[in-house]
Amino acid sequence: MSKNEKSTIKNEYGTLTADYPFYVEREADTELFEYIKSKRLCFVFNSRKMGKSSLEERVRKKLEKEANFKCVKLALTGLGIDTQLDLWYFSLISNLAKEFDLDIGDVSQLNSWWEKRRNKKPKDRFKDFIEELLQIIKDKNILIVFDEIDVFTSAPLESETKFSQKDKNDFFSFIRWCYNDATNLDYQRLVFCLIGVISVSDLISEPTMTPFNVGHPIELNGFKLEQAGKLIEKLSGNKTIQNIEQILRDILAWTDGQPFLTQKLCDLVIDQQDENLNIDDLVEREILKTWNSDFYPKYFTRIEEEVVEKNEENLGRRLTLYQQVLEMEENQGFEVNDSREQEQLCLSGLVIKKQGKLKVANQIFLRIFDANWVQKKLNEIRVYPQKRASDWESTQNKSLLLTGQQLQDAIAWKSRMGFKVEEIDHKFIEASITSEQVAEQVAEITKGIELKEIILKMSQRLIGKTTNQENITSSIIEWTNNDLNLIKIICELINSESFIPEGTEREWVQQWIKTNIIDNYQNSPLATKIAEIMNYILDSDRSFWRLQTYQKILGGESAETIDENDVNALLVSGLVVKISDKLQVANRIYEGIFSQEWVKAYLPPYAQSFTSWQASGCQDESLLLKGEDLQKALDWIQPKNELSQSELEFIITSLVGEMWQSDDAVNKVKEFLPQLQEKTQTPAHLVRVIQAILEETRPQIVLLQEVLQLAGEAEVIPAEDEAKWLEGVVRSLTERYIYIFKEFLASSIVAYEKAIVEDTGNSAKNYIDKAFYNLVQIFSSYLDSSMEKFESIEDCINHLSGNLIRVGIWDEKERPIILPSDTENIREVQVLNCSYQEECKWALDKTEFTENGNYKRYRCQRLGCSVGAVKKYMSEEYLSETERDGSTYWMTTVMDPQSGCKGFMKICKDI
Repeated sequence: MSKNEKSTIKNEYGTLTADYPFYVEREADTELFEYIKSKRLCFVFNSRKMGKSSLEERVRKKLEKEANFKCVKLALTGLGIDTQLDLWYFSLISNLAKEFDLDIGDVSQLNSWWEKRRNKKPKDRFKDFIEELLQIIKDKNILIVFDEIDVFTSAPLESETKFSQKDKNDFFSFIRWCYNDATNLDYQRLVFCLIGVISVSDLISEPTMTPFNVGHPIELNGFKLEQAGKLIEKLSGNKTIQNIEQILRDILAWTDGQPFLTQKLCDLVIDQQDENLNIDDLVEREILKTWNSDFYPKYFTRIEEEVVEKNEENLGRRLTLYQQVLEMEENQGFEVNDSREQEQLCLSGLVIKKQGKLKVANQIFLRIFDANWVQKKLNEIRVYPQKRASDWESTQNKSLLLTGQQLQDAIAWKSRMGFKVEEIDHKFIEASITSEQVAEQVAEITKGIELKEIILKMSQRLIGKTTNQENITSSIIEWTNNDLNLIKIICELINSESFIPEGTEREWVQQWIKTNIIDNYQNSPLATKIAEIMNYILDSDRSFWRLQTYQKILGGESAETIDENDVNALLVSGLVVKISDKLQVANRIYEGIFSQEWVKAYLPPYAQSFTSWQASGCQDESLLLKGEDLQKALDWIQPKNELSQSELEFIITSLVGEMWQSDDAVNKVKEFLPQLQEKTQTPAHLVRVIQAILEETRPQIVLLQEVLQLAGEAEVIPAEDEAKWLEGVVRSLTERYIYIFKEFLASSIVAYEKAIVEDTGNSAKNYIDKAFYNLVQIFSSYLDSSMEKFESIEDCINHLSGNLIRVGIWDEKERPIILPSDTENIREVQVLNCSYQEECKWALDKTEFTENGNYKRYRCQRLGCSVGAVKKYMSEEYLSETERDGSTYWMTTVMDPQSGCKGFMKICKDI
């Protein structure tokens, strides 16, 4: 085979071009094409060299050719994030504008476009760009592919004043918004595809933000023999080899269909001139002995880096997990549990999930990344040289033992490594712990000597006041639990002007401590220390949990049932100590000051409800606060500077539930909660703002979203008169929406009616009725998210009319009138004083709607909305099938040009 012939068969191991003749199609090719074609966001998240970009390249070209798509691919890493946020978005828009061949792709025009929006946040300018893009490209669907997502999300941030982690989160939050919340119907033509070595949970890393919960994952698996016909064609390029299908079987046995390795081995086969080619020998010679050479464009070393260099905080657990997978390889694999370590190993490409098991991805990896490799890596992450442990074992030199932070690091390392720590390390660390404890005991002895001196001085002051100083001394030690500083304070203060009767020393000490320390700690030498403990517990967003944890310790609850983080906080504060693995209050003095009554005074009034709600997974709505209980909670948070995120969500969810009774409203408020928190000063301020927003927008869910977004984007929300500030925001939005709806009614529906009439003639009536029914659904969702169960058709019409009148789209004088009829079960609807007569005159030219110059059977806007309300009532949402079969409606003359607008509709309700 000539050199030129080989070059047309082989590839350069980058992205395969759309016309590469030996591309192997997998299920993912069809799946990605069909999902994007149906306007679904997709993400292709997998390890490197699994064919992500090649897949995207082919699907993108196919969409442009067969599915009326305009597609653009952009690598986010090309934008850089070592810059100001606005410059990053400027670069993003600039690149997209050039790729879509827009006028603002020119720098000068983009500068002008950007400057006109200088008062908007960068993310909102990007939203403007997307909406303009949709207006410019009206005749096609739009696909935007963002590649190298992983490099973008994990790139280091030099300064929070530049491109911050929140900015990354906000970018993906906007993409999610385009699918979940966009009210612009043009967004239905916009599709995103995300590609990278990353998991979905990493896209939005802030736990208080709504996770990235949209889109369809595209799974990428290795080639199967039945899919690999193109590779047989490729191997046929070498005329010297025999039994090509068997050769391919042998290749797949080594690679398990991994795209890069499979294509690479095929290329190696093409280069061979041996009729009796043995794939095992070829793999040994050309891959296993040279895997870390430049011949493989760092493919294997990149896998090694993914495993060893990323996410160092759980490196030990990750390597230990891989070691376990290796050991279980012969025993059907390791059980999948979707832990963070398993997820990271899968993204490295080193392991795959197969039939519920975690297995090494292929035989080549099994040979390269073997037990020796993983043991070597485990040794490299040691926190001390193993030789130090060996030297200690042979010499028993105590100076070699670990102390202080070095010992703590070794204990943490041992915990990360689990049972994989060798016996010598286990003994060495345990000996170090014992040595440290002995050192602490020596310190205690020293402390005891100092304590004796202090007590001796106090006893000298009490000579002649008591016959038993020892009882007083032992009582003080009992109350202080050997806390030297407390003993010093008490011994320096204690005195007695009168004789202490024998046998009453303990009672006397108890009363003295209660009177002078516990009941009067603010004026005692303990005041500063007590204040520090209180601040540590109460001045934190974890105060609720620390108080509950402390309450459990007071009640003698075991450590296993208590949150470790809050326990550590209490230990650091000095309020709690751990003795023989048992948690207890540091001493009786603290127990007297920080009593159950003290805890109850600082625990919020909603403590029990909140704890139960948390235990239900935040799902049991019956546990939310209502009425007086909710008001008590709102009053209680007023002076608080901090509140835990979960407490805030509990109170806000209760508030929204009380005011709106709508899950949609709860979800909307939660979505914008992080932005609102940034703009408010205290929890109480935040809750007041949300309360004002709910009051101003109820029950219009679309308006609620708009106001939440505007409030989140505001430079600052005033801490006083926030309700007045929001009233202005809502007024401006409402006026804008009313204008839009009026224009929609005045022009869009007429245009729709005309189009239907042109196409369907006498059948237009049914189509127009259906259009008005859809309009009613739209109005209902905007104007009233809690459409009730109507008892009658009249209720349904009046409810819709009332909403339209309430927000100013109709006037009260234009309300449809429902009249009784002489005929049983007949209702008559009249539409008088209609302000849309001019828009209806086009129908005079249509014979389908006129008779002797008068309108017949035509649905004007007023009567049309009534028809929509009737059809809504006659839907399965309200009536059974039998009831719907017995109900109908029809029209009579709607408008007389001479006498004005008068419409009549008769409803027969035979139920």
